Amino acid sequence: MNGWQVKGKRSIFGHGGCGALRLHEAVRQGTDLLCESATSRYSRRKISTDDELSGLDVLIAFSKRSNHPELANAPLLLWGFSAGGEFNYEFTAWKPERVVAFVVNKGGIYFSALLPAAARRVPGLLFAGEQDLESRKRIISGLFALNRRAGALWAFAEEPNAGHVVGRSREMAAIFFDAALALRVGSARSAASYAPLTQLEERSGIVGELAKRTLQSASDSPNPTYLTAWFATERVARAWQALHRSEPFD
Repeated sequence: MNGWQVKGKRSIFGHGGCGALRLHEAVRQGTDLLCESATSRYSRRKISTDDELSGLDVLIAFSKRSNHPELANAPLLLWGFSAGGEFNYEFTAWKPERVVAFVVNKGGIYFSALLPAAARRVPGLLFAGEQDLESRKRIISGLFALNRRAGALWAFAEEPNAGHVVGRSREMAAIFFDAALALRVGSARSAASYAPLTQLEERSGIVGELAKRTLQSASDSPNPTYLTAWFATERVARAWQALHRSEPFD
C-alpha cells in the first residue's frame, strides 16, 4: 500500500497527478474507478459533492475488498501533483475532519479561495516551482497568503530550479506527513472507530520567515507583522530550509 504507519497507526496516502488519484496501485480495478469518479472529471469542471462522495464510496469499497474495514473511516493524507493537488485542496475544504494533512503541488486552477476555519486548521504544504508558469506560482502563493493571514496552519515552498514537475516535493511531503500522523492520529483502534483528529495550535509549532528562511518558535512570535510559514515540528521546518537551499533532507 502507498502509505505510512507510525507506531501502529494507519492512514491512507493518496497520490494524485495529471487527473489521477491512486489509493492502492496493486488493485487496478479500484484505481481505475477512483480516477474516473473523482479527479479525472475534476480537471474539466469543479468537483461536486457527488464527485467527492464517489471518492469516499470507492474508499469504502476498497476497505471491503482488502478485508481492512478500518480503512473506510481512516484519516487521510492527501498527496497530489498538479490536478491531484487541486483536488486535495477542494477535498480539504469539503471534508476537513477526514484529512490529517494535505499537499498542494504546482496546480493552477482552484474554485475556493478562503477556506472554512476547520479546513484552515488542517496542516497544509503548498508547493510552487521556481521555473513553473507565473500564473501557477501567483495563484498558489496567493492562496497561501490569504489563508495564512486568517490563521491557516500552512507552509509555502517555491522549489528552486523546478518547473511543472514533482521534483523533491514527494520526499519533503513524506517528512511532513510523518509529523502530522504522529501529532494528529491516535491509536490504531481510535483510527478504526473514526475518533476525531487531534487539533493543532499555532503556538505549538515553528514559523519560518519567507524571505530569509529563518525559524523561531511560534509562541515567541504570536502576532508577526510579516507573513510566515507554519510547521508542526522542527524537522519539517528544517526540511523546508533544505529544500530552498538545495541541500539534502535530514
